[in-house]
Amino acid sequence: MLRLGASPAPGMSFDALKSCIAEVARAFEIVQSPFPGWRFRAPDTVAAGALHGALVTGDFVPATPALLDALAHLEVTLLCNGAAMDHGHSRNVLGGGPLAALADLVAQRGEDRLPAGWIVSTGTLTRALPVAPGQTWTTTIEGADLPPLTLSFT
Repeated sequence: MLRLGASPAPGMSFDALKSCIAEVARAFEIVQSPFPGWRFRAPDTVAAGALHGALVTGDFVPATPALLDALAHLEVTLLCNGAAMDHGHSRNVLGGGPLAALADLVAQRGEDRLPAGWIVSTGTLTRALPVAPGQTWTTTIEGADLPPLTLSFT
């Protein structure tokens, strides 16, 4: 998750985009689908609320130059009850990580600029996996120092 400290403009370089980011945090997005086997058309996702169920963010930390540089090279392991369930990399987000997602969002919005203070979800580095009561999910991240985040389902 990225919290903007300034409003990014279309066409900004990654270095310029970095200067617009004030804070960074880990997050879990809970997705849901009423469609069997996750088979659907794009209009179906709109009708289903974009498949978004919930978003849980961890503590935000200042976006230092080293942390922002690390976003393009993160490796994450998704764990359920301590067992590794999936492994992901920053390149799983539009081939370039969270900054690529921010650049794409800014370009799509054009002159309708994102305001300072907004929080931007940049996409997942791992697959979306089913959750069940009694499970506790967390991640390990290689390449960046971010506060831990644990999500338990009761």
